[in-house]
Amino acid sequence: LNTTYTLDLHFKNWEMLDASGEAPAPRTNHSGTMVGNQMYIFGGAKYRTYMNDLWALNLATARWTQVHFGSGPPRSPTV
Repeated sequence: LNTTYTLDLHFKNWEMLDASGEAPAPRTNHSGTMVGNQMYIFGGAKYRTYMNDLWALNLATARWTQVHFGSGPPRSPTV
């Protein structure tokens, strides 16, 4: 089961979100943050498999997208 829920803090109840797009795989121990109307989740684990992926949920459109990024750390700025 791979569903997304929202929590209404005023009424203190959970509701299933009818999200579109390819959703991230179910996971535990991931990290998450909000930037504007985007909720990002990174990493986590499913059973003994560790994940290294980044996903964004646009809360205005309820659409999941995978965020692709380059490999390795960012380059140092030239001085």
